Amino acid sequence: MAERGFAKEGNQLLIVVKQLRVNERTFFSTEKGFVHLQADAYLSKDKSNYQLTASIDTVLVYNSMMDVTSSHGENIAAGIFLLIKQSLQNAEAVLNTTSQGITAEQILFKERERFQLPILTDSGYKDGAYASFQEFLQNSPSVEAFEIESIDKKKKVRVMTVQKDGTKTELFPWGLCKGGELYKYYENDLVPIEQVGHNFIISDYLEKVNRRNSGIFAAGFLAGVVGAGIANSTAEKMYSVTEFPYITKKQPEACAIDLVTGEFTF
Repeated sequence: MAERGFAKEGNQLLIVVKQLRVNERTFFSTEKGFVHLQADAYLSKDKSNYQLTASIDTVLVYNSMMDVTSSHGENIAAGIFLLIKQSLQNAEAVLNTTSQGITAEQILFKERERFQLPILTDSGYKDGAYASFQEFLQNSPSVEAFEIESIDKKKKVRVMTVQKDGTKTELFPWGLCKGGELYKYYENDLVPIEQVGHNFIISDYLEKVNRRNSGIFAAGFLAGVVGAGIANSTAEKMYSVTEFPYITKKQPEACAIDLVTGEFTF
């Protein structure tokens, strides 16, 4: 096969990287490096109207008994290569359609629209319990009156709704907001999270000098030794990313919230 390079008169390739994350984790006998790439590829004959030719949403895994930090670049390159290869394979069929396509400006506008969510754009967070992840995205908790109770010596908690007559019922919300502080409720843990750009990060991953939320709610709401213990216990915990079904063992360490699924991601 003859080697071909880029040419000015060739088709224009536009790659939109929606998400690019790296993660590494040390296990007993190995280290693993993870790269999560979510991206789209568009092609244009006239450098004006673009057609979507390929999409990728995958996690590439690198195994080694040595440090895996240096592998991230190779994994990112491998992911981009897979996207370009798929795009070129689909190019002829897509570009020969009668569809007019869209401009680069329209593509970028569509991508920016993904972040026009009340939880990202509102000036503050509304206190309450989010019965679902969609309530969280809309910054619209449906449960205003609730209490947090400690349930065992492992610092686990439960969330109770409080009716006007004082009746309490256990609630299993997606998360909570109290005093402007956000928490994901996960397996009876209050996991503090906070906004960084267009993302929500587990607070324990942020430098202490930049943190807003370090379990303030748990410590303050439950009060005393119990509240402080729960706050410290949660900060020390490590959660695994389970949203990728093809990674069933030795999973990435969770550090953020997936703004599509509401699950832990990296």
